Amino acid sequence: MEALHQHGLCHLLAVAGIPGYAAPQFEPQPAYAGAGRLTVVDGCHLADGAWSPAEAAGWWLARCEELSGPHDEYGRWDPTGSLSWELRHTPPLDRWAHELLPLAEARAAERGFPLVRIACWPEGAALACSGSHDIDHVRKWRLATLGSYLLGRGRPARIGRLQALREYLGGTEPWWRFDDIRELEQELGFDSTWFVIPRQRHQFDTPFTLQHRRDRQQVDALRAAGQEVGVHGSCAGLERTELAAIERQEMEGAVGVRQHWLRFTVGESWPAQAAAGYCYDSSLGFTHGWGLRGGTAFPFAAWDHTTGNPLEMGELPLTVMDREGTNDPQLPQKLLEAVGGGHLNLLWHVAAFDDRDFPGYGEMYRRVIEAAQDAGAWFASLAQVWEWWRRRARIDLEPSKTGLTLNAPERLEGVVLRGPLKPPRGGSAIEGGVALPVVQGRLELEWS
Repeated sequence: MEALHQHGLCHLLAVAGIPGYAAPQFEPQPAYAGAGRLTVVDGCHLADGAWSPAEAAGWWLARCEELSGPHDEYGRWDPTGSLSWELRHTPPLDRWAHELLPLAEARAAERGFPLVRIACWPEGAALACSGSHDIDHVRKWRLATLGSYLLGRGRPARIGRLQALREYLGGTEPWWRFDDIRELEQELGFDSTWFVIPRQRHQFDTPFTLQHRRDRQQVDALRAAGQEVGVHGSCAGLERTELAAIERQEMEGAVGVRQHWLRFTVGESWPAQAAAGYCYDSSLGFTHGWGLRGGTAFPFAAWDHTTGNPLEMGELPLTVMDREGTNDPQLPQKLLEAVGGGHLNLLWHVAAFDDRDFPGYGEMYRRVIEAAQDAGAWFASLAQVWEWWRRRARIDLEPSKTGLTLNAPERLEGVVLRGPLKPPRGGSAIEGGVALPVVQGRLELEWS
């Protein structure tokens, strides 16, 4: 219980940017065990003092709700009727984190200091945004597919039968959209993350793998262009957890993983991924409908239910997949409202950029990206987001009568502090705080 309490509290403090010296004090409470009790908890406010949010946050982050309950025919947790599904567009942990601020200000004042907060993202960006692409079905024209078109099945309204035959015989692959995606993202000024299944091991796995020369060449080209390439974990990994380590060896240099079809179980997948050496997972999302499955739009440490402790690996919750809400003109604004100041994590499959078979999907991707740009987002690969969040979490602030001592164990660029401080040498004053130079080690700051 104490470890879960600390896990939840650490996340809430990180989201709010509250340093240790101002952390509100909560006594560990019995773990919340049941949707009814949690519904009551979610309806409370910190001001009434009736409960501690730490265990509730820990319960959400450890995904205790998924340890029981129904699963679908593919072995995935079924969120129907769950608290996670009910609150998928209004992540409760992010609200609780900001409700801590008055308590943090009071705690700092008790010690005789003002509250200084660490901005969530580099240069004080309003939110973070990442584009990602699972490389699944990129070859449309197989004999079975062609037969469906010629017989009038499939998507006959969008392509003539003669044209389908010409494309098949001519070797044209309308779902092979790598160049189109790269051109779009270069135009918009950011790089994305790509996930590849190293080897086909399960009937649900897709045929794009490192075993095919053309596929491997495409992966090499992405890496040569500076793109992050992670592992798209085989569906067989749900039954064979040792595959996590095997696949990471096959995809040399990969630091991130997303399970194919989001076929993922919290009690087994996270520990297997961490043991394989992954830095982060990004499988925590919904297969039908968009939203935040973990109750937060921010990265957090994965949890090991066997040891009862957090793992040395992060989870980057998935916000939306391409087929969800694509026809909703208000989707970009809805996503921004749900994420708030967190991380907008987009998944658009490669084939989704074929406007003939998936009309409007590519245009919606552009619209969401442009909306995030207008909102002041920091764009980064998934690996960059997790690395920033991990290093930021290690920053320590210690106040004194004259100012603050900042300790940063690892190098970090773009740190912004919100509070009454003078800018140090190499830093600058900004509205409500200071932008720091590159930090590593000890930095002394004075009160303004």
